[in-house]
Amino acid sequence: MIFQKMVEGGEKAPFILENVFSKNLMVCLMNQAAKEDRYLHRAALKALKTIETAVQQNPSLLPLVLRQLLGPRGAYNFDLRTNTKTVDKLLQSTNSENAGEVLEILKGCNNLEASQSLQTYSGYLSRIASLPTDVELADGETRVPAAVRALQEMSKLTYSKAGSDAVAGKIRDMLRSKLTAAFAKLVRRPEDFAHLCRAVLSIKADHDMDEEIESELRRASERLADLLDREHVELGLRAPYQGLALLHAVGILQLHNEEPDAVDTLADLDQCYEKLKSNALKDDDGISEFLVEILLSMVAQPSSLMRQVSQQVFEAFTPLLSEQAIQLLLDPLEAEESSKGQQALFSTEDEDMNGDGEEGSDGSDPESLDSDVEMVDIEGAPSEDGSEGTDDSSDEAEEEEEEEEDGDKEEMQAFDDALAKVLKTRRLDAQDQEAAAAADDSDSDSDSDMSDSEMMALDDKIAEVFRQRTKQARKGRDRRDAKASVVNFKHRVLDLLAIFVRREAASANPLVFRVLLPLLRLVRTTTVRPLAGKACELVLTFGKSLKKARSVGAEQDKAKKEQEEQEQAQSGKEKDKKKKKKKDKKDKNKKSQEEDVGGKAGLDADDLLALLAEIHTEAALDQSHVLARAASAASLAVASVLLDGTGPWTAVARQGIDEDVFRLYAGTQLRWFRGEIKMQASFFSDWLNWCQSHASASAAKTAAVKE
Repeated sequence: MIFQKMVEGGEKAPFILENVFSKNLMVCLMNQAAKEDRYLHRAALKALKTIETAVQQNPSLLPLVLRQLLGPRGAYNFDLRTNTKTVDKLLQSTNSENAGEVLEILKGCNNLEASQSLQTYSGYLSRIASLPTDVELADGETRVPAAVRALQEMSKLTYSKAGSDAVAGKIRDMLRSKLTAAFAKLVRRPEDFAHLCRAVLSIKADHDMDEEIESELRRASERLADLLDREHVELGLRAPYQGLALLHAVGILQLHNEEPDAVDTLADLDQCYEKLKSNALKDDDGISEFLVEILLSMVAQPSSLMRQVSQQVFEAFTPLLSEQAIQLLLDPLEAEESSKGQQALFSTEDEDMNGDGEEGSDGSDPESLDSDVEMVDIEGAPSEDGSEGTDDSSDEAEEEEEEEEDGDKEEMQAFDDALAKVLKTRRLDAQDQEAAAAADDSDSDSDSDMSDSEMMALDDKIAEVFRQRTKQARKGRDRRDAKASVVNFKHRVLDLLAIFVRREAASANPLVFRVLLPLLRLVRTTTVRPLAGKACELVLTFGKSLKKARSVGAEQDKAKKEQEEQEQAQSGKEKDKKKKKKKDKKDKNKKSQEEDVGGKAGLDADDLLALLAEIHTEAALDQSHVLARAASAASLAVASVLLDGTGPWTAVARQGIDEDVFRLYAGTQLRWFRGEIKMQASFFSDWLNWCQSHASASAAKTAAVKE
């Protein structure tokens, strides 16, 4: 109680607080806090809680308290000794003012054995590196965010050649994993990109490098430093500059980690950098395809850092993507969810696949996977984000379990048959009990008369049966692993497409219509329900984004009309002059709009009508509810643009297009009525409801005009 009282008043008397942490008190505190059955356990926990509260209220006390807890009077692995998270919670009070002193204490108090010391030290640094970076870097100032300081220290620890005897093998891999996980946390906020890039630039690795790799590293670092200087960059290109800088940072990190494709990735980024500097990214020269290929290679890796970086960068470049680049994103959705599809996506060979199921390709234990690795189930949904629906996932899991049980039963039946053929026996349930007993008796008699050579031959046959059983089981695991790999990759591609649809549908990019048919085909062909549900939700998001874009366009048209009415009240001469000027500007904007909407991807009313017909054809290929829902939403989205083109979509309108749309719907309904095709009735009821809503809105608008 005296100790708690002194800690509470420590801000006023730090010289007393420093001496309150006596050796005897610290030994008692650690021993009593360690186990619940200790006499003063609750009092010890209360004392530790008092320390946490005092530091939280006054972060300037953090260095003093840490020095006592981790120093000679305490223990460097204090949390492990006390079975608490006291130090972990205290480190949350690290800020830009006390970060330097805190890091010195963490480094100076380290007195454990080499391996245990590095693990504990890196754990402390990881905790600080995950803190928010709310302090802006300023020229000429030494105050930097605590997280950036911790990342720099982690980088030095991970890649420094000094102490390489201690930092070797699994320890170095562990440090790299923690550093990558810390970067993954930092990259979640776009405002932290610059901090991450500067932390990567601060890496001064002195491990041996080839001259070519060292030269590539130097050039990449120079490009990254240039990309971070965005003062003279026009506003529209700042997001691409930031995204390309982030890609360079990841490429440099991969180069330090000695990943084989890092040099090729940085070479591709060099071409993107040159095009960005020359403002030529919009040219149709394959640069956006380069970029998409890089991002696809990143999302294919089971790393949360790669996944988040790819999404952030993709969002920055969505307005600059070409039709070919979008097609690269859509192609993986058509891959088979099998070993064949895995080979097509990742260019693997049978002998390169992981067929053991128990170990990774490097022979490592699955339980020792990096903390940055995303664990993926058969549905392909990473366990850490929980983005997929739980109901669909549980239903799909049940279906998968039933299928696996059926498959296991078939394999077991085949195994029993093969074993029975060798042993010349039969199962007890294959016939009645009497016949089974007779067969067993005869078999036992015949077994007793077998010679040694016959018994040896029988053993060989039995061994062969078990070898075939093991081989079949391994093939089954290979098939399941291949399916999980393909499904997971499709999930990641859908994440990128969701960003593209959300950003570009609202800005009237005609390329968004290219995603509809591949999404519908995925809904129809996939055997994984969560994947079909995710694709369906993306189609629904597409329709909502288009509706929002039309709404904004209608408001803009209304504002322009009101402005024109106000101008009509002005003097005749001034009015005519402004009217002519406005008409010229309007014609110019309309022409530019037609080029953007109808010319960029060759998209006009006829193209949209053909797309609508293909959607109707796709809807008739399966009667599932999820396909009907997705196809209906896609059809209404295209039809609404053709029939109610406002704002940016007026360029696709033409005379008689409404009759074509209604004729198409009527033709599909007639074929359904005749039984030529089978589809859900909701496809047509949704259309009628949309027509009813549109008719009501038109009637209200007409009544308002008359009034």
